[in-house]
Amino acid sequence: MFSRWLAPLGALSVIACGSGNPEQILRAEILNVGFIPYETPLEFAGTGTLVGGKPYEMQLIAPPESCFPNQISGAATNIRVTDNTELPMKSSAFQVTGNARVGLVDALGKGNSPLSVGVSFNKAQRVDFSYTRPKREYFDAIKLTDFYRRQIPEICKDYLDKVGFISEAIKVDEMRFKFYGSNGGAIDLTVVDPKTLVQVSLGTSWQVANTYELVITTPKYIGYRMGRLTRSDNGVSLCRAIKVSEEGSYQFECLDSFKDFAGVRSRSFVPPAFRVHLEDVIDIE
Repeated sequence: MFSRWLAPLGALSVIACGSGNPEQILRAEILNVGFIPYETPLEFAGTGTLVGGKPYEMQLIAPPESCFPNQISGAATNIRVTDNTELPMKSSAFQVTGNARVGLVDALGKGNSPLSVGVSFNKAQRVDFSYTRPKREYFDAIKLTDFYRRQIPEICKDYLDKVGFISEAIKVDEMRFKFYGSNGGAIDLTVVDPKTLVQVSLGTSWQVANTYELVITTPKYIGYRMGRLTRSDNGVSLCRAIKVSEEGSYQFECLDSFKDFAGVRSRSFVPPAFRVHLEDVIDIE
Protein backbone atom coordinates (compact mmCIF):
# COMPACT_ATOMS: atom_id res chain seq x y z
CA MET A 1 0.00 0.00 0.00
CA PHE A 2 1.09 3.57 -0.32
CA SER A 3 0.20 6.87 1.30
CA ARG A 4 1.07 10.15 -0.38
CA TRP A 5 2.06 13.16 1.66
CA LEU A 6 2.12 16.51 -0.07
CA ALA A 7 3.76 19.64 1.24
CA PRO A 8 2.96 22.45 -1.23
CA LEU A 9 2.61 24.96 1.58
CA GLY A 10 4.95 23.34 4.06
CA ALA A 11 2.24 21.28 5.78
CA LEU A 12 2.11 17.50 5.52
CA SER A 13 -1.17 15.68 5.00
CA VAL A 14 -2.15 12.12 4.08
CA ILE A 15 -3.73 12.11 0.63
CA ALA A 16 -4.43 8.56 -0.51
CA CYS A 17 -3.92 4.89 0.13
CA GLY A 18 -3.88 2.11 -2.45
CA SER A 19 -1.56 0.28 -4.83
CA GLY A 20 1.14 2.08 -6.76
CA ASN A 21 4.46 1.88 -8.53
CA PRO A 22 7.31 4.30 -7.73
CA GLU A 23 8.47 4.43 -11.34
CA GLN A 24 4.98 5.33 -12.56
CA ILE A 25 4.58 7.96 -9.87
CA LEU A 26 7.90 9.63 -10.65
CA ARG A 27 7.12 9.53 -14.37
CA ALA A 28 3.71 11.12 -13.83
CA GLU A 29 5.21 13.88 -11.69
CA ILE A 30 7.79 14.73 -14.38
CA LEU A 31 5.17 14.78 -17.13
CA ASN A 32 2.89 16.95 -15.02
CA VAL A 33 5.46 19.75 -14.88
CA GLY A 34 6.01 19.66 -18.66
CA PHE A 35 9.18 17.59 -19.03
CA ILE A 36 10.01 14.24 -20.64
CA PRO A 37 11.20 11.52 -18.24
CA TYR A 38 14.56 9.94 -19.00
CA GLU A 39 14.03 6.39 -20.18
CA THR A 40 17.61 5.11 -20.50
CA PRO A 41 20.78 5.34 -18.40
CA LEU A 42 23.13 8.06 -19.66
CA GLU A 43 26.55 9.27 -18.67
CA PHE A 44 25.56 12.87 -19.41
CA ALA A 45 22.03 14.24 -19.10
CA GLY A 46 22.36 17.95 -18.35
CA THR A 47 21.74 20.96 -20.55
CA GLY A 48 23.84 21.11 -23.69
CA THR A 49 24.15 17.34 -24.15
CA LEU A 50 23.79 16.46 -27.84
CA VAL A 51 21.52 13.45 -28.26
CA GLY A 52 20.03 11.41 -31.07
CA GLY A 53 17.80 8.37 -31.36
CA LYS A 54 14.46 7.83 -29.73
CA PRO A 55 13.33 8.49 -26.14
CA TYR A 56 13.65 4.84 -25.13
CA GLU A 57 17.02 4.48 -26.84
CA MET A 58 18.67 7.89 -26.54
CA GLN A 59 22.15 8.00 -27.99
CA LEU A 60 24.78 10.40 -26.68
CA ILE A 61 26.41 12.40 -29.46
CA ALA A 62 28.52 14.76 -27.33
CA PRO A 63 28.73 15.80 -23.65
CA PRO A 64 27.53 19.26 -22.56
CA GLU A 65 30.93 20.96 -22.57
CA SER A 66 31.80 19.95 -26.14
CA CYS A 67 29.56 22.56 -27.74
CA PHE A 68 28.19 24.53 -24.77
CA PRO A 69 31.12 25.12 -22.37
CA ASN A 70 30.73 27.06 -19.13
CA GLN A 71 34.08 28.72 -19.77
CA ILE A 72 36.21 29.62 -22.78
CA SER A 73 39.85 30.54 -22.12
CA GLY A 74 39.00 31.16 -18.48
CA ALA A 75 36.09 33.51 -19.21
CA ALA A 76 32.59 32.44 -18.16
CA THR A 77 30.03 32.08 -20.94
CA ASN A 78 27.09 32.52 -18.53
CA ILE A 79 24.77 30.71 -20.92
CA ARG A 80 23.22 28.42 -18.26
CA VAL A 81 20.74 29.36 -15.56
CA THR A 82 19.52 27.37 -12.57
CA ASP A 83 16.05 28.40 -11.47
CA ASN A 84 15.99 27.95 -7.71
CA THR A 85 12.21 28.16 -7.66
CA GLU A 86 11.18 24.65 -6.72
CA LEU A 87 9.05 22.82 -9.26
CA PRO A 88 5.62 21.79 -7.93
CA MET A 89 6.32 18.05 -7.83
CA LYS A 90 4.26 16.42 -5.12
CA SER A 91 6.10 13.24 -4.23
CA SER A 92 9.62 13.69 -2.91
CA ALA A 93 9.78 10.70 -0.55
CA PHE A 94 8.94 7.01 -0.83
CA GLN A 95 8.83 4.09 1.57
CA VAL A 96 8.98 0.89 -0.45
CA THR A 97 8.81 -2.84 0.26
CA GLY A 98 8.51 -5.98 -1.83
CA ASN A 99 9.02 -5.75 -5.59
CA ALA A 100 8.59 -1.98 -5.42
CA ARG A 101 12.10 -1.76 -3.96
CA VAL A 102 13.59 -2.92 -7.25
CA GLY A 103 11.17 -0.72 -9.19
CA LEU A 104 12.38 2.33 -7.32
CA VAL A 105 16.06 1.59 -8.04
CA ASP A 106 15.23 0.89 -11.69
CA ALA A 107 13.46 4.25 -11.97
CA LEU A 108 16.44 6.06 -10.45
CA GLY A 109 18.81 4.23 -12.80
CA LYS A 110 17.57 6.30 -15.73
CA GLY A 111 19.24 9.51 -16.77
CA ASN A 112 22.71 10.24 -15.41
CA SER A 113 24.41 8.73 -12.35
CA PRO A 114 22.73 5.34 -12.93
CA LEU A 115 21.89 3.18 -9.93
CA SER A 116 21.35 -0.56 -9.72
CA VAL A 117 20.69 -3.08 -6.97
CA GLY A 118 23.78 -4.43 -5.23
CA VAL A 119 24.75 -7.98 -4.31
CA SER A 120 23.39 -7.51 -0.77
CA PHE A 121 20.24 -5.66 -1.77
CA ASN A 122 18.01 -8.48 -0.49
CA LYS A 123 19.11 -7.63 3.03
CA ALA A 124 17.02 -4.47 2.74
CA GLN A 125 13.42 -5.51 3.20
CA ARG A 126 12.33 -1.89 3.19
CA VAL A 127 13.88 1.19 1.59
CA ASP A 128 13.13 4.78 2.52
CA PHE A 129 14.05 7.22 -0.23
CA SER A 130 13.85 11.00 -0.50
CA TYR A 131 15.26 13.70 -2.73
CA THR A 132 15.64 17.46 -2.57
CA ARG A 133 12.97 19.43 -4.36
CA PRO A 134 13.73 19.55 -8.10
CA LYS A 135 15.01 22.69 -9.79
CA ARG A 136 15.12 23.70 -13.43
CA GLU A 137 18.36 24.15 -15.38
CA TYR A 138 18.06 25.94 -18.73
CA PHE A 139 19.82 28.23 -21.19
CA ASP A 140 19.57 32.01 -21.18
CA ALA A 141 18.13 32.29 -24.72
CA ILE A 142 19.62 35.72 -25.44
CA LYS A 143 23.12 34.73 -24.36
CA LEU A 144 22.75 31.39 -26.15
CA THR A 145 21.94 33.14 -29.43
CA ASP A 146 24.92 35.47 -29.05
CA PHE A 147 27.14 32.50 -28.18
CA TYR A 148 25.89 30.57 -31.23
CA ARG A 149 26.58 33.48 -33.58
CA ARG A 150 29.96 34.49 -32.19
CA GLN A 151 31.68 31.55 -30.50
CA ILE A 152 30.25 28.11 -31.16
CA PRO A 153 32.49 26.00 -33.43
CA GLU A 154 31.28 25.32 -36.95
CA ILE A 155 31.56 21.59 -36.34
CA CYS A 156 28.98 21.92 -33.56
CA LYS A 157 26.66 23.72 -35.98
CA ASP A 158 27.09 20.80 -38.39
CA TYR A 159 25.84 18.39 -35.72
CA LEU A 160 23.12 20.68 -34.39
CA ASP A 161 21.64 20.85 -37.89
CA LYS A 162 20.99 17.12 -37.59
CA VAL A 163 20.41 16.26 -33.91
CA GLY A 164 18.81 17.81 -30.87
CA PHE A 165 20.26 18.99 -27.59
CA ILE A 166 18.95 19.05 -24.04
CA SER A 167 17.75 22.62 -23.68
CA GLU A 168 16.19 22.31 -20.22
CA ALA A 169 16.45 19.70 -17.48
CA ILE A 170 15.05 18.95 -14.05
CA LYS A 171 17.72 18.16 -11.51
CA VAL A 172 17.81 17.18 -7.86
CA ASP A 173 20.95 17.98 -5.88
CA GLU A 174 20.69 15.25 -3.28
CA MET A 175 19.15 11.79 -2.84
CA ARG A 176 18.93 9.91 0.46
CA PHE A 177 18.43 6.19 1.14
CA LYS A 178 17.76 4.40 4.40
CA PHE A 179 17.61 0.60 4.47
CA TYR A 180 15.76 -1.64 6.93
CA GLY A 181 16.41 -5.34 7.61
CA SER A 182 13.96 -8.17 8.23
CA ASN A 183 13.87 -7.34 11.95
CA GLY A 184 12.54 -3.87 11.15
CA GLY A 185 15.68 -2.06 12.28
CA ALA A 186 17.70 0.33 10.14
CA ILE A 187 20.83 -1.21 8.62
CA ASP A 188 24.07 0.23 10.01
CA LEU A 189 26.03 1.45 6.98
CA THR A 190 29.26 1.54 8.95
CA VAL A 191 28.96 -2.25 9.23
CA VAL A 192 27.39 -3.10 5.85
CA ASP A 193 29.04 -1.51 2.81
CA PRO A 194 26.31 0.69 1.25
CA LYS A 195 27.73 -0.02 -2.23
CA THR A 196 26.65 -3.66 -1.80
CA LEU A 197 23.08 -2.50 -1.26
CA VAL A 198 22.88 0.02 -4.09
CA GLN A 199 25.53 0.26 -6.79
CA VAL A 200 26.27 3.76 -8.03
CA SER A 201 28.01 4.68 -11.25
CA LEU A 202 31.69 5.56 -11.33
CA GLY A 203 32.28 9.20 -10.50
CA THR A 204 29.13 9.61 -8.43
CA SER A 205 29.75 11.33 -5.09
CA TRP A 206 28.17 9.78 -2.00
CA GLN A 207 28.61 9.61 1.76
CA VAL A 208 27.11 7.97 4.83
CA ALA A 209 25.25 10.33 7.16
CA ASN A 210 24.01 9.62 10.67
CA THR A 211 25.26 6.01 10.42
CA TYR A 212 22.12 4.83 8.59
CA GLU A 213 21.69 7.08 5.55
CA LEU A 214 23.33 6.79 2.14
CA VAL A 215 23.46 10.30 0.67
CA ILE A 216 24.22 10.83 -3.03
CA THR A 217 25.34 14.39 -3.71
CA THR A 218 26.04 14.25 -7.44
CA PRO A 219 23.20 16.17 -9.17
CA LYS A 220 20.68 13.79 -10.69
CA TYR A 221 18.77 14.77 -13.85
CA ILE A 222 15.31 13.21 -13.96
CA GLY A 223 13.53 15.02 -16.81
CA TYR A 224 14.38 17.07 -19.90
CA ARG A 225 13.17 19.10 -22.84
CA MET A 226 14.72 18.65 -26.27
CA GLY A 227 15.89 21.79 -28.08
CA ARG A 228 16.52 22.70 -31.70
CA LEU A 229 19.34 25.05 -32.73
CA THR A 230 20.00 25.08 -36.48
CA ARG A 231 21.65 27.39 -38.96
CA SER A 232 18.26 28.17 -40.47
CA ASP A 233 17.23 29.57 -37.09
CA ASN A 234 20.45 31.64 -36.87
CA GLY A 235 20.81 30.74 -33.21
CA VAL A 236 17.28 31.70 -32.15
CA SER A 237 16.22 28.63 -30.18
CA LEU A 238 12.44 28.78 -29.91
CA CYS A 239 11.49 25.25 -30.91
CA ARG A 240 11.59 22.45 -28.35
CA ALA A 241 9.95 19.15 -27.51
CA ILE A 242 8.23 18.78 -24.15
CA LYS A 243 6.45 15.54 -24.95
CA VAL A 244 6.50 12.49 -27.18
CA SER A 245 3.72 11.78 -29.66
CA GLU A 246 1.74 8.53 -29.70
CA GLU A 247 3.65 7.61 -32.87
CA GLY A 248 6.91 7.77 -30.96
CA SER A 249 8.35 11.06 -32.26
CA TYR A 250 9.61 14.01 -30.28
CA GLN A 251 6.84 16.54 -30.70
CA PHE A 252 8.43 19.93 -31.33
CA GLU A 253 6.55 23.18 -30.82
CA CYS A 254 7.77 26.70 -31.56
CA LEU A 255 7.27 29.37 -28.93
CA ASP A 256 7.33 32.55 -31.02
CA SER A 257 4.38 34.86 -30.36
CA PHE A 258 4.27 36.25 -33.88
CA LYS A 259 3.63 34.56 -37.21
CA ASP A 260 7.21 35.09 -38.36
CA PHE A 261 10.13 35.92 -36.06
CA ALA A 262 13.77 35.64 -37.10
CA GLY A 263 12.81 33.15 -39.79
CA VAL A 264 11.14 30.74 -37.36
CA ARG A 265 7.47 30.05 -38.08
CA SER A 266 4.98 28.62 -35.64
CA ARG A 267 4.66 24.96 -36.46
CA SER A 268 5.08 21.51 -35.09
CA PHE A 269 8.54 20.52 -36.24
CA VAL A 270 9.92 17.01 -36.08
CA PRO A 271 13.40 16.62 -37.62
CA PRO A 272 13.82 13.44 -39.69
CA ALA A 273 16.26 12.02 -37.15
CA PHE A 274 13.52 12.16 -34.52
CA ARG A 275 10.80 10.38 -36.48
CA VAL A 276 11.18 7.18 -34.51
CA HIS A 277 8.80 4.89 -32.66
CA LEU A 278 8.53 4.38 -28.96
CA GLU A 279 8.42 0.80 -28.34
CA ASP A 280 5.84 14.07 1.97
CA VAL A 281 5.66 9.78 2.01
CA ILE A 282 4.38 7.03 -0.23
CA ASP A 283 4.19 3.48 1.13
CA ILE A 284 4.25 0.85 -1.59
CA GLU A 285 3.89 -2.89 -1.44
